[in-house]
Amino acid sequence: MTRWVTIDKAASETGFTALYFHERTGTGGCWPEGPVWKWFDGRKLVDLDALYRLIDQRPSTASQRGRRKAANQSCPQQNAQAA
Repeated sequence: MTRWVTIDKAASETGFTALYFHERTGTGGCWPEGPVWKWFDGRKLVDLDALYRLIDQRPSTASQRGRRKAANQSCPQQNAQAA
């Protein structure tokens, strides 16, 4: 894997959009310039190794996505034959 990549390449490698990277690396961005990204020859480059370390260090929040169970409905029992 290449360490320093362009925004477009980082987007295709990670599944995040290019806009996601531009928002976090811009003037109001939350990613530090130098360790995670930098300008080189007029292009914004992202260090994928540092990005993955940053992602690993951040705590994960519980997802609020998905369907909610109805109040009177319980989760289905696992099939005994699946074991």
